[in-house]
Parts: sequence; C-alpha cells; structure tokens
Amino acid sequence: MFGNILADRLVSMGVNVFMLAPISEIFRQHHRMHHLTLGDDHTDVDVPCAFEVKFVGNSTWKKALWLTFNMVFLPIRSLYKLEVKTDTFVILNWVTCLSFTVTVLFLSPRAFIYMGLSLLFSQGAHPANARQLQRHLWDGSEEKALNGSGHASHTYSFYGWSNALFLNVGYHNEHHDFAQVAWTRLPELRRMVGDKYYPDSQAYASRGMGDVVNFIFNPDISLSNFFSKKLSEAQRQACVANGKSKAVPDLASSTSSSLGSDASHAVHRPRRGSRVRLSS
Repeated sequence: MFGNILADRLVSMGVNVFMLAPISEIFRQHHRMHHLTLGDDHTDVDVPCAFEVKFVGNSTWKKALWLTFNMVFLPIRSLYKLEVKTDTFVILNWVTCLSFTVTVLFLSPRAFIYMGLSLLFSQGAHPANARQLQRHLWDGSEEKALNGSGHASHTYSFYGWSNALFLNVGYHNEHHDFAQVAWTRLPELRRMVGDKYYPDSQAYASRGMGDVVNFIFNPDISLSNFFSKKLSEAQRQACVANGKSKAVPDLASSTSSSLGSDASHAVHRPRRGSRVRLSS
C-alpha cells in the first residue's frame, strides 16, 4: 500500500484488530508459501487437506457446510500444514488484536458477537466470496478444465466491474506472476502486457452467487478439483494413457496459469516472480 514493508505490516495489524482474531502476520507467512509452492499438497494452504477432500467429497450439503464455515477450515488447514515463525511482529499482532478483542467483549458483548459472526461469514457462501471458488478451482466446464482432465489450471482471473469494490482481487494471474506489483496497479499491468498474456477467453466472465450455487450443486465438482500438482500430474498421465490429449505439457515446468482444454491453447506468460516496470 505504501511501498514500505514496515508501514504495510503495521497497517495490516491495525485493520486486523476488527477481525478479532490475530491473523495478519500468520497470513503473511503462509500466503507467501502459497505463492512459492502453488499447488503443493503439503505447503500450499489453499489446497484442501486429504481429510477435507475425503469428508466433503461431492456431497451437496457437505460442500455447503464447508464453504459456509470456510473461515474455520482455512486457519485449521493453515496451521496444520505450516508452522508459525514467532517474531516481534507476530507477538505485536497478537497483543494488539487480542487486547482489542477483550476490550470489545467487555464493553459490548453484542458488538463482539456481531464482529465474530462477520469474521465467520466473511469467507462463507455468499456472492462476494465467489472469488474463493474461481482462483484455483475447476468450475466443472470443459473450457476451464486443465487439458481436458477435469482439474483446475494453476490460476484463473476475473476482470469484471466488482474488482473496483474488492481491491482488484480478480486480477489473480497477474497477482501470482508479479506479486510485488501493488493491487492498485494490476489493471495497468494487464493493459501493458496485453491480451496475449492474459486473454479474456481464459478468465471468468462473471462472478457472483451463480458460482456458489454451481460449486454446491454440481456433482462433478469436489474439493479434489482445487489445483494440486499431485492430482493434476496424475490426471495428465491418465490423459496421455487414454489418448484424450495429443500433447500435454509437463506441469512441473509449465509457466502458464491459463491452460485451455487443449495444449495448443496454452498461454505463455512472463516467468513467475519476474519484475515489471510500470509507468509512474
């Protein structure tokens, strides 16, 4: 936000107090691993754990339950997969946030309940959280399947008007390719590199309650359809063995996040982690 790491971390802690749970510094650590090890079953906290996949399956009511209480499953999964490196910032985050939480509870239990429920449902089954179901999850369509395998590509973007309300979170391919570029400049980044690297055809055309309903009621979608290197590699090998794909790229070396239903539709973009210079 400020181009200064210290200032950004302090602002993050300040905003975090209204969530009642001290998560900003833990999120910073674990989200970094999400970027570095995208799709790794052991270190990417966005990939559901095996017990989640097994429990939820493609059951309608269990998917609804999982999505509704995603704010419970996500931190449990995060702490299960990765350790928390305790430092001064983590301690400061915990002290400031928990002090605020105790103060709110003491002054107004109703406000505490309201803010607690707001946190719980912030990642729940509502239109604004459709982003959770678009970034790294296959939506059941042939267009979004990874080489016809029925599993998610690395990352998907969305370029609709609601990005103005949600800090450009829809520019997710761009965010993963250039994590150091501020959210305010992601649209400029896409305009600069053009449709060649981030084509509309590989992005979601809409985002809303329809995505939530599709995830819950589509029997072809389960938690195993989140992008996973392990699952996608197994599907890649199966496609080759069954002759469903004439040429399937090696996922381990692929730099494209937007692979279509055929290998010829692969979009080759700048190497992840590359630096980009935007106009002042």
